[in-house]
Amino acid sequence: MEESKDALKKRITAKRWAVETGGVMVGGMRVLTGIEDQNRITTVVANARRSGLQTVDFKAAGAWVTISVADVEAIACAIALHVQASFTAERAHHEAIDALPDLAAVQVYDVTAGWPV
Repeated sequence: MEESKDALKKRITAKRWAVETGGVMVGGMRVLTGIEDQNRITTVVANARRSGLQTVDFKAAGAWVTISVADVEAIACAIALHVQASFTAERAHHEAIDALPDLAAVQVYDVTAGWPV
């Protein structure tokens, strides 16, 4: 079956979603990056200092840890950079796909290259 540019872009978008929500390593911890995880981290960052918290109990992927509010802020920054890198990679792929000259180039395009880890 021949794949069109639009179909290839849909595969790239699905890949971006998988990468974006697939988690990230921060300070030796695997941190989840699904939408709900992103929202919870943002909420902690927004409210922890205002609530007078110095540390928080945090559930990394598979383990509980007690970390400082500054550590939570660093995690939030790492997640934001990871999410942005995922979208930047998706955009680069979409632009590269738009520039492909023909169907043969579409069929051999590497959707796995250029993604954040």
